[in-house]
Amino acid sequence: KWARTSANGAVDNGRWRCPGCQHTRAAVPSHYVCFCGATRDPEQARRGAVPHTCGRICGRRRGAHCPHPCPLPCHPGPCPPCTSLAPEQFCFCGRVSFRARCGSDYDPATSGRSCGAVCGETLGCGKHACTKPCHEGLCAPCPRTVTQNCYCGRHTRQAPCGAPAWYSCNEVCGELLACGAHVCDRVCHRPDEAHSECVLDPAVATTCHCGAHSVADLGVQRLRCTDPVPSCGGPCGRQHDDCGHACAAPCHEGPCPPCAETVTTMCRCNSEQITTACGSPALCNRMCTQKRNCRRHRCGNRCCPKDDVHHACTIVCGRQLSCKHHRCADACHSGLCPPCTVTSPEPLVCDCGRTSVPAPVPCGKALPPCRFPCQCSRECGHISLITHECHPSDTPCPPCPVLVATQCMCGARKLQSIPCHRTAAASCGRICGKLLPCGGHKCARSCHRPDEPCLQGAPCRQRCGKPRKACGHPCALTCHSPSMCDESRPCEALVDVSCACGRITTRQRCGATLANPRHRPVLDCDELCRVAERNRRVALALGLPERAEALLEGLARVKYTDEILQFVRTNAAWVRDVEALISAFVADRSRVVLNFSPMRNHQRAFLHAVAPIYGCSSRSIDREPFRSVCWDRTPNTTVPSISPSNAIRYARAPTLICSDRVYAMDDSDFDDSSSHIFEPTTSATTSAAIPPVAAVSQSSTIDRLRRKFDYIAISDLRHGLTVNELRAAIDRLLPPGSPYTVRWKNEDLVEMYCTDADAKYEYLTKWESTLKKKLPHTGTAGLVTGEKTVFQPEEKPPLTNSRLPKPQVQSQTHGQPQSLSLPATTIGSSSENSVSAAADSDREVPENWESIE
Repeated sequence: KWARTSANGAVDNGRWRCPGCQHTRAAVPSHYVCFCGATRDPEQARRGAVPHTCGRICGRRRGAHCPHPCPLPCHPGPCPPCTSLAPEQFCFCGRVSFRARCGSDYDPATSGRSCGAVCGETLGCGKHACTKPCHEGLCAPCPRTVTQNCYCGRHTRQAPCGAPAWYSCNEVCGELLACGAHVCDRVCHRPDEAHSECVLDPAVATTCHCGAHSVADLGVQRLRCTDPVPSCGGPCGRQHDDCGHACAAPCHEGPCPPCAETVTTMCRCNSEQITTACGSPALCNRMCTQKRNCRRHRCGNRCCPKDDVHHACTIVCGRQLSCKHHRCADACHSGLCPPCTVTSPEPLVCDCGRTSVPAPVPCGKALPPCRFPCQCSRECGHISLITHECHPSDTPCPPCPVLVATQCMCGARKLQSIPCHRTAAASCGRICGKLLPCGGHKCARSCHRPDEPCLQGAPCRQRCGKPRKACGHPCALTCHSPSMCDESRPCEALVDVSCACGRITTRQRCGATLANPRHRPVLDCDELCRVAERNRRVALALGLPERAEALLEGLARVKYTDEILQFVRTNAAWVRDVEALISAFVADRSRVVLNFSPMRNHQRAFLHAVAPIYGCSSRSIDREPFRSVCWDRTPNTTVPSISPSNAIRYARAPTLICSDRVYAMDDSDFDDSSSHIFEPTTSATTSAAIPPVAAVSQSSTIDRLRRKFDYIAISDLRHGLTVNELRAAIDRLLPPGSPYTVRWKNEDLVEMYCTDADAKYEYLTKWESTLKKKLPHTGTAGLVTGEKTVFQPEEKPPLTNSRLPKPQVQSQTHGQPQSLSLPATTIGSSSENSVSAAADSDREVPENWESIE
């Protein structure tokens, strides 16, 4: 019962555990016996005896080959190993006897021993005895050899001892037959075997060659074997072995010629029937286009049977193996090529000899990195405290970092604390200043060797600078010495042009040529100039000399650009929604900031372009895709007389009235210039002049939208940097052929200019963005900024960012005209088109403007 219960609940393959000896068994017993199995249902053990025992000797066998029974009383568990000696055995050769220890692992078949004496058994040849020590199994074949002769006696060979003395060399016997004219055509045979019969014997060859007629019927009598066998002249008729057709050739001697029958059969690719000579391959003209088993090349065979045998690719693979030195020599195959089998008998050893790969070295095996310090000595002789790891001999050691004192390249100064590896190119940073071969310029390169030419074989690239005869402005062309300046081209210098009263001022290109030397043009005064003059006279008449020189200010007239109007036509619904938000913002004086929701870049560009018209400053915040525009209220924030959505109703761009003080905060950190598709608004003030702060705001707005730079300032230069090193670093970052030149201002500042006047601003904008991000990482310079050349005429006050007080325009009181409180400040327009735009816009006087008759 215990065994059945334990076996049913067991998880070890149905084995059950004995409760007495705790041993697991596979066979489930059917009745209760003692441990030794000799007694069934043993009696209950006496006090002190082992339970479940019968008290008799165990007597169980203790191994498959052990003849001794267990001598212990009936006991639980396995029987102990046998300690008796096994029966007597003999060594392998049978000369020496011994007795091994008996046990459960004793096996007479595997416990044999060798006595160590020479075996001496006669070998299979029957002539020699075995010379090996006493061994197991049969003796090896006799290692000696004997000489064998062939039956015909022409060849001999070496054969194992005990082989027959004669053998057949399988060549034709060649012995002369009894006829005396022919030889035996049998292969080498025993001497007691008869030679072959003569097939041309008259008694044997009794018919013609084809066997159709006898020699007697043909009237020929053959007496010897050398007499010719006659031919009957009829068809041979013998069947071909390969096709079974009858031979159609005349009765002939020897084998039949190839079968000439014409047969019609399917071609080799089973695509069509081909009529051809029997025995010739039946091939059609169809070319096989299937790929071979390599799946890379096509078959290209004619009439291909399309099986694996004919589609096996025979082209050499030729792909480069993983070793990168050899190519695969196997036939073209699919999958990866096998590893390279070439090995080197020489070990791989590093230069210091402490890291190696023992031979044989597989091809392509790389030497592992040596972690020991390099043992090479420097050419300079310095010993650096900073060590580096061992490296191949073709790789130079790192530059020597020891600081030394050395002369600069030009020899003017002795520099201290220069790294040893830079002594050959040590630069003091001073400008060379030598007169160039052109005779008009000095070398602008920094310190260089005296034997190194200043221009390095290139022509002078500096600006000419000679005064032009037509206008006196310096020549802006590249140095063209010794030829004269080309004054047929218009002068590019900017000059100040103003009206007679000085209210309207702008900057224009000189444009003078040798053939047309013209003076600076004078602009025509407009209606506002005349109003300003009347105001001046009224002030003098009223005894207000301090007001006599005051000019008009307060409002400005501008026109929407074509780009803004085109955008409004395309996005009319969106623009109306934006105008509603802006109108609510302007009406609510408690709000100082208007935050627009995130939008696309062309929509942000529109808000930047119209912000000055509403008298607000604009800026971009956040990053993509949450980038948006924020407007800040200014003291002059107002709604223009004509909104952008209403401006598209006019046949041409209308003139609108807005504040002349517009502000735009610096947006260099969050620049949307790349997305702006609008030109800055063209404006002209209705007063005598636009205040300086308005001009600064308009200029900063244009700069922010177009990012116009006159030059790029590169500062925080590396110590000892030469102009050639700076040019090389810039050339690596800019597109090839970029039109630029550099001017060395001092030891820590270099100015970079664009030589293409037409696309100067576009080039400088792109270069500033690229160099600001990448040039500091090269270690050449630390700071790159775009700069503008500020023109400050002596007769005009400098421009400032301070905001002027809000203009006060007084209306008539009790029917009496009142004077205007105006600042005495003038400034020019920001573009050439501003003059014409001002002239057009000033023909209309706003309704809220007070005219003084």
